[in-house]
Amino acid sequence: MMVNAGELLCAYDGEEALQLVRRERPHLVLSDVMMPRLNGQDLCRQIKADTELVHIVVILMSAMHRLDASECGAEELIRKPFDIMTVRETVSRLLSSAA
Repeated sequence: MMVNAGELLCAYDGEEALQLVRRERPHLVLSDVMMPRLNGQDLCRQIKADTELVHIVVILMSAMHRLDASECGAEELIRKPFDIMTVRETVSRLLSSAA
């Protein structure tokens, strides 16, 4: 899921998400770690390796307990199961600090 100026964009898998990120330049990417074709960590690495995209906030979501989001450059990791208020507060906090 990607947020772009109040707009929500969705992708089926990591490859589609990367194409959307390159085309739409969202403010934030909210990605599951386990996705087909390109996992969330690799998606994040590719975003953060691109000088035109590096500013995009990336939040990963996962049930894996030994995951370190900072290894791929993500700003935050939300662990599953989660409540929607946690997601909302995290998105708001990171978008506010990125502005």
